Amino acid sequence: MKQFREKIDQYLFLEYAPPVNPRAHEYESEAVDTMNWKLQNKEFQELRRAINEMTPRAKSLLTQCGVTPTIINYPPPAVGGSSLQFHALDLVTENNSEFRVPKSKILDVIDQAIGGLKSQGPKQNTRKRPIEERYVFISHSSKDSTVVSVAKQAFQDLPLELYFAEDKPRGAPPSREIAQAVKYAEALFVFFTYNSITDDTRDWIAFEIGVAVGHDRPVYSWKERYLKKEQLPKLLEQVSTYRDFELSADGTIRLTGEVRDAAKSL
Repeated sequence: MKQFREKIDQYLFLEYAPPVNPRAHEYESEAVDTMNWKLQNKEFQELRRAINEMTPRAKSLLTQCGVTPTIINYPPPAVGGSSLQFHALDLVTENNSEFRVPKSKILDVIDQAIGGLKSQGPKQNTRKRPIEERYVFISHSSKDSTVVSVAKQAFQDLPLELYFAEDKPRGAPPSREIAQAVKYAEALFVFFTYNSITDDTRDWIAFEIGVAVGHDRPVYSWKERYLKKEQLPKLLEQVSTYRDFELSADGTIRLTGEVRDAAKSL
């Protein structure tokens, strides 16, 4: 955490997270030029990469110490709609918002975590996994190549692997291997399409959701807009709130962003 703090301190040269697109904000031209130079500087990009790699572990330690920094965006009353929650560390390198989270706030919670770790140490993770890498189980139909492409694009540069059951060799009954894979996954990402609600694919997805619930694994789900609620497994509405998507050019772009945001929250 100390190394992470040092890198965050260096990266937040503006005293808050630099915006990804400076020209979308109200800055003087000189300030915009300075930010653009920084964002394109090779050493700064290496610093950004290091922070991105360290962030998932840092978020986990912050949670263990009970000091998770959450930023809530409430929409204007005239606009309405639901509020959005962001983990402050996610806004350090991916600041597409207009938030200007004070550098001092981020460093304060990191310092609290460092103090907590010194006094009691991090809690041990009792969920022992048979493999080292962190991964997300993708529950889908193997016929949906677009969904597979979206998932791979969304996970680019993230410290998480993707688990596609159809890509794994069979050394045991499929139900046992899938149950083990879901048990040790960071989360289950489910995609409902015409292909995944027909034949036995729907039964496999329902099975995977059941395993995830049984082992307290988070479930994130998406469905094609035209599908009706009655076509989805009944268990789904008790464990996850699904979001609609369309397999169009614009729809897949939005879906990729949503999947990436969900993955970054793990």
